[in-house]
Amino acid sequence: MIQTENVGLIMVQKLLILLHFFLTQSCSIHNYEESLLSSSNPIEETIFLSIGSTQIFAFWSFSIPMWEVKMYPEVEEKLYIDNKEEQLLFLLKSLDDGRIIMFMNLAFLNFDHMVSHRLHIEENINNMSIFDFHFDPFEYEGQWKLTMITISEQHVIVESDAISKPEIPDLSEKLKNVKFILGGTGSINSYHLGIFRGRLSKILTQHLLNDKIKLLDST
Repeated sequence: MIQTENVGLIMVQKLLILLHFFLTQSCSIHNYEESLLSSSNPIEETIFLSIGSTQIFAFWSFSIPMWEVKMYPEVEEKLYIDNKEEQLLFLLKSLDDGRIIMFMNLAFLNFDHMVSHRLHIEENINNMSIFDFHFDPFEYEGQWKLTMITISEQHVIVESDAISKPEIPDLSEKLKNVKFILGGTGSINSYHLGIFRGRLSKILTQHLLNDKIKLLDST
C-alpha cells in the first residue's frame, strides 16, 4: 500500500500538472503549441533509467473525430489498415527485457454508447488484464481530458475524470528502466490500434514540473 505521505505528494504533483497546463494555455499560441505533440508527427518517446520509488506519467488528450491525419508514426508492429474505433494513447515498455508493461487506447463502445480509455496492464508475467475508464460521449469530444499514471513500487494508480474508475492490480514486479511512448499507431499484443485523432500534450512528469516551478520562481 502507498504510505500516507506518498499519497499527499501525489496529490500535490497532480495539482502542479494542472497548474502547468493551464499556465501554458494562457500563453501565446506559439508557446501553447510547444506544449503539445506535433500535429504532423504525433508521437513522443521518453526513456526513464532507474526510476525511483514513485514515478508519474501524465498527459492531456483532446479528441477531434474529424481530425485530418498527416502521418502515422509506428509503435511496435506496423498497422496496415487504420482503426478509427480503437486509437492508441500510450504504451509503457520495459527496457530490461522488452516486455510491454501497460498500454492504453481510446475505444468507442457502440454496444453501450460509451467512450472508454481502455487500460491493458500486465498483472502477471505474460498475462494482461483490461480495465475500462468510461466517459460520457456527450462530454468527451472537444474537451481536454487528463490521464495520470502513478507507479509506486509495484502499486499502480490511474487517475482521470472518467465516470468509472476501476481499481488497478499491482504489477508482478518492480520496474527499473522503461520507455514511455505517447501517441503513434501499431499492432500491440494482437490489438490493432489506430492513430489518435485530435491533440495530445507532451508527456508530463514530476521532473518537468519541478523545472517549470524553478523557472517561474526565477522570473
